[in-house]
Amino acid sequence: IPVLNEIFSHQPLTYEVIGGKIISVREKPLTQTPQTDKTIIPEQALVDVRGRVVNEKEEPMAGVSVQVKGSVRGVTTDENGVFELKGVEETAVLVISGVNIETYEVKVDGNSEIVLVAKMKINALGNVEIAAYSTGYQRVPKERATGSFTFVGNELINRSVSTDILSRLEGVANGVFFDKNKNRFSDPAISVRGRSTLFANADPLIVLDNFIYDGDLNNINPNDIENVTVLKDAAAASIWGVRAANGVIVLTTKKGRLNTAARVSVNSNISFLGRPDLYSVPQLSSSDVVDLEIFLYGKGAYTTTLNNPSAAISPVVAILQNRKLGLITPQDSAQQLAFLRSYDNREDYSRMFYRNAINQQHAINISGGSQQQSYYVSFGYDRNILSVNTDSYDRFSITANNTYRLFKSRLEIPVTVFFVNSISKTNNDRYTPKYPYEQFQDNAGDPLPVYRSYRKSYTDTAGRGLLQDWGYIPLNENFATLSASSLDYTINLGMHYRIVDDLKLSVEYQFKKGTRKSTVANSANSFYVRDRVNRYSVIDYSTNTVTRNFPVGAIQSDGYSIITNHSGRASLSYSRLFSGKHYVTALAGTEIKDLLATDQYSYLYGYDESTGAVASVDHLGLYRNFVTGSSERLPVSPNSSSYASDRFLSNYANASYTFDNRYTLTASARRDESNLFGVDANMKGVPLWSAGILWNIGNEKFYKLDLLPVLKFRGTYGYNGNLSKSLSAYVTAQTSSLTQYGM
Repeated sequence: IPVLNEIFSHQPLTYEVIGGKIISVREKPLTQTPQTDKTIIPEQALVDVRGRVVNEKEEPMAGVSVQVKGSVRGVTTDENGVFELKGVEETAVLVISGVNIETYEVKVDGNSEIVLVAKMKINALGNVEIAAYSTGYQRVPKERATGSFTFVGNELINRSVSTDILSRLEGVANGVFFDKNKNRFSDPAISVRGRSTLFANADPLIVLDNFIYDGDLNNINPNDIENVTVLKDAAAASIWGVRAANGVIVLTTKKGRLNTAARVSVNSNISFLGRPDLYSVPQLSSSDVVDLEIFLYGKGAYTTTLNNPSAAISPVVAILQNRKLGLITPQDSAQQLAFLRSYDNREDYSRMFYRNAINQQHAINISGGSQQQSYYVSFGYDRNILSVNTDSYDRFSITANNTYRLFKSRLEIPVTVFFVNSISKTNNDRYTPKYPYEQFQDNAGDPLPVYRSYRKSYTDTAGRGLLQDWGYIPLNENFATLSASSLDYTINLGMHYRIVDDLKLSVEYQFKKGTRKSTVANSANSFYVRDRVNRYSVIDYSTNTVTRNFPVGAIQSDGYSIITNHSGRASLSYSRLFSGKHYVTALAGTEIKDLLATDQYSYLYGYDESTGAVASVDHLGLYRNFVTGSSERLPVSPNSSSYASDRFLSNYANASYTFDNRYTLTASARRDESNLFGVDANMKGVPLWSAGILWNIGNEKFYKLDLLPVLKFRGTYGYNGNLSKSLSAYVTAQTSSLTQYGM
């Protein structure tokens, strides 16, 4: 019996001796089995894990790989950094990896909602690596980008202080060029990789929060911009179609972050700038200019001008001609020329027409978020007192966006509102000295006239004193003549729904309306008005009476423009990681755009600023020009209005495939249809496309060069275009009067 007890002690069986001879063996009852003899291992519970990957600044990380350790299951984060894994064991470990982040692991521990903070890799130069680029349609991870991009983060944007966002890109965005002499050859003020267009609009396309920006760029507050991405080649920019040939500049505004307490940020700066240094650019001295004019006078270069009694001549030529006619002695002419040689008007010009500039920029924003909502609200005020002493600029802006996440974050609804009001004042007919010795004030500081349109000897005697003063006095004309105000507001609505883990539907809509009012006011005492009144005056010398055919009084022109824009877009996006090595993304969608622009211009002549009275003007009659003696119409502009409608319908798609983070293939196609294209059905649409390849040599096993850890080969090819609004699909004709008789 002791032996049997030992044998059955560790078995799931027991025995019984019957009659001392028979042994009966049966299964032990469960209650008789000690817990120390058997441990029951329960089946692992499964959870659905939904998470979000952000960087150390709590910004979403797109294209990050999230894998279940020890398996081939894995996904990549979307443009909001969100991922979802279904049926994961409670004790599973997730591996977070990416080219631009440090790989690390995190335990699930039964959590269904996880926020993962990725640590950015630091390169050898101490710079944080870029995670992804924004095209305005999607975020493209840097390691899978075949196109040419430039990314400018918030720190680089804030290195400089300016009212507009584009000037902050100067010196920090490679491939972006700024032309300081933008009026020369009609070059754009900013270009991407040089000029790509000959006759159409050569400016790069501006995209703000996923929609084309058609308003005034000065209305974008730089303090609201989080980052800027420049799309430089066809592979990067072709997704934007016919307007992307000059490159695309994508602006992304700041957003609130989930699970973040309310944060208040205040940014205020005041910049003091000195007057422009007029001596910084070398120029001929006054003495050299005098010598040059003496030489040209001796060669007869001014003979034709001198034969016209009203034509303006320089002070040097006037002195030489007076000496030739015997009106002054050689000693007087030498003395007058010596004074002009010694006088340089740059110091007086700087003191009288420039000032120290003061630029003020103030901004305050509030941001934060809960588990299901994020918000960002900002207020900005800018006031610039410019170096030209007649010019100023004021701007007030509001930006507000709110993002709601519903149904376990499967549905995302972003709402954004922009509001901007600005006022600018400037002198659109500012005086600039024609000669370095030209005097516009005497030694006592009193204003002096200069002679640009007519000769002094002519204006002193014309009309025998019956005409208005015909002198142009720069110091009396130094006031703001142009006042412009603009009021813009924009509303962006969106809906992003994750149908399944890898497939997302996005619908976006934008409404934008911008109004601009400009007024050019020339007072009755301005040279602009006095010149026109005198030119069409008729004098009866027998009675010393003057008939003024051009109305006496101020001239005011008012312009009023309205731009209304409706844009809509619907798209499906897909992304999935197969077997931990095969990463596929695809995007397809359609969008529609309707842009309506109306302009109205009105002109008031003989305007009485105190009573608002306006004089009537004869637009068709012929009147004698006092200077030339010819008959001509009055230089007046009729009231006018214009209407323009641009409509676009576009379909687009792109896809990419990446194997093992080493090889990437991309393709993109788009077809744009517009009322600006051909009339025939087969000419209304323009197909555009691009393709690219990427070989990440640095991820190959055979590559072990520590001195150059990242090495890539990239090749792209595409077909892109541009849009010229100066042409029409229809036959157009224009009529004009070729002669004074309207023939």
